[in-house]
Amino acid sequence: YHATRRGTFRIAGQYFVAPEEGGREVARGFSVEAPIRGDASAASIARARTEAISELVLGVARDSLR
Repeated sequence: YHATRRGTFRIAGQYFVAPEEGGREVARGFSVEAPIRGDASAASIARARTEAISELVLGVARDSLR
């Protein structure tokens, strides 16, 4: 994860979801960017990181936990 020259905070990688009972494990890649608003201070970057992580969590819940 890192701040980009485009003024965003980017996280990328892969996550795995295992079923509680039976079924197959699922592996999915992800790439999420959130804008860094205002100056590039530590606080602004932290807010963008929080936004990116929140988007990732919602995506995992929506796409994998059915």
